[in-house]
Amino acid sequence: PQGVTPSKHWEAYREGLEDYDCLQTLKRLIAERKKSGASQDLIAEAERFVAEIVETVVNNSDKITGKNSTPDWLENTPCVFADEARMQIYDWLERLDSH
Repeated sequence: PQGVTPSKHWEAYREGLEDYDCLQTLKRLIAERKKSGASQDLIAEAERFVAEIVETVVNNSDKITGKNSTPDWLENTPCVFADEARMQIYDWLERLDSH
């Protein structure tokens, strides 16, 4: 085949980059809303959300990536965590964009 051949690995890599970009966009939007005088309660809640997402990823990277762990079939998969976090980031982007 000519060109790039898609694979699960590359798709996961692309999604990870998009997730990082969305999180950085959210951080920039929080900073903009701070300067524009948005509700301090809303800003504080958004900042807590970002801190919690980052902390969860950093403290659970082995479990999220599947490295050095045996999957527990009763727990959410790494994909579920990423999908849920992504949707929450989108929700925050929408909330802050409307203020």
